[in-house]
Amino acid sequence: MHPSVTITILNYNRAELLPRALRSCLSQIVVRRQIEIIVVDDASTDNSTSVVKQFDPDIMLIENEKNLGPGASSQKALEASSTDYWVRVDSDDFLSPFACGYMAELLDVNPQVDYVYSDFYRIDAKGYKQELFRLEDFDQHIEHGAGVLFRRKALMDVGGYDPGLRHWEDMDLLLRFAAESRKGFHLPVPLYRYYQHESNISNTPERVRLRREVRSRYGR
Repeated sequence: MHPSVTITILNYNRAELLPRALRSCLSQIVVRRQIEIIVVDDASTDNSTSVVKQFDPDIMLIENEKNLGPGASSQKALEASSTDYWVRVDSDDFLSPFACGYMAELLDVNPQVDYVYSDFYRIDAKGYKQELFRLEDFDQHIEHGAGVLFRRKALMDVGGYDPGLRHWEDMDLLLRFAAESRKGFHLPVPLYRYYQHESNISNTPERVRLRREVRSRYGR
C-alpha cells in the first residue's frame, strides 16, 4: 500500500453544503492508498452532525462541546489522525476527484517536499466554476491554506495549528513552514473548489488586526 491520507472537514452550521464536501472526499480516485475522513463539527446549531452520521459509518466525527474556531478544530483533527498525509477541506468547499491522488503521488516521490498545494476555482453556491485562481507566488499561497496536502509528521514537527487563532491559522502555519525552510510544491492544476461568500471575505477590524499580527510574528 502507498502512504495513507486523512481528509479533515471543518464544519460550522453548513448542513446544506456539507454533503457536497463529503461526497468529494468519498469520491477521491486513488490507487492502493487508504483514505481516512474526519469531520470536526464546531458546535453547530443546525443538523450538521445528523448529516454526517447518516452519510457514511466510516467517517470519524469529532463534536466540539463549544465553538473553538478553526485553529483548535484543525489541531484536534490532526492529533486524532493516524495517516502519513493530511489535508483540510472547509465544509462549504470541495475537492476535485483527483486531488488526493495527484498531490500524494508528488509527496511519494519527492521526500524533500513537506507539502503540496494546487490552484483552485472559485465556485458559486451550486458548485459551478466562476473564476480560476493561480497561486503562483508565496503571498497568494499563504492566503489560501485549505486544500494543502501535508506530510503529517512535518505538521507535527512544526507544532501543528495554533489553537488560539480563529482567523489566519493557515497563514500562521505556512509562515512557520517557511521560517524553518521547509519546502512546498506548487501543482499548477486546479484541484480545489472554493466557495467565496460574504462571511469568508469580509475584512472585519478583528480579521485585519489578526492578519497583521500573524504576519508580524515572522517579520512580514
